[in-house]
Amino acid sequence: MMDRFFSHIRSTFFLWNLLVIFIVSLIAGHLIVTHDRDETLAEFFRMPAYFWSVGYSGFIAMVLLFCIYGVSYRRYTKYGGKGLTRALIREQLKYGVVMVIMIEFVAATLLFYIMGHWILDTAYFKKLFGPIVLFILFANVCYVLFFLNRAPLIKVRYQFLDNKVRKSDVDDVEKLDGPAMLYVEEGKIWSTNFKGEKSRWPLPTLKKSWERLGKKHYFRVGRDW
Repeated sequence: MMDRFFSHIRSTFFLWNLLVIFIVSLIAGHLIVTHDRDETLAEFFRMPAYFWSVGYSGFIAMVLLFCIYGVSYRRYTKYGGKGLTRALIREQLKYGVVMVIMIEFVAATLLFYIMGHWILDTAYFKKLFGPIVLFILFANVCYVLFFLNRAPLIKVRYQFLDNKVRKSDVDDVEKLDGPAMLYVEEGKIWSTNFKGEKSRWPLPTLKKSWERLGKKHYFRVGRDW
């Protein structure tokens, strides 16, 4: 599971999404800070507090977008190829909208607490909560549409060894001729007969031994050949 996770975050697909998330987070941080303010952009740039505010607001927005991305990608790998199903919509609303709104509220509460304010005593719900919820809804819609229409579905194919039991036509071990098993040990070919006796095998490789003994009664295991 961890190998799949690290492989994904190193992919070009994820890196492009990371770039988009970073840019959108900065824009969202700017809009949150400047919402319902009368100052011009030039005036904001002269305020040191503006950059700090955009920084932590953008960081929260980035965390939310990563959550939405992760939820959308997980829903896509689960329901990819089935279209916009009810199960996908239900889980996207549950995890991508409701859960992310709760994460945002907790993060905003901690931020106001660090700044010395109780969130209910601020204008958060009056001025910011509505636009933030719309932002979360918009991001969910964008990612759902993106994964349904643009992202390639990665399929994994599993191959299983044939576990069919081979049986010999000869029941008496004394009548069985030839080695029961050939294997390599310390660079040398060894054989074990049907009585369990081990001895050196004269042929130089397992491949030549397999061809000499016949593929009808012997098979090779342990690796791809």
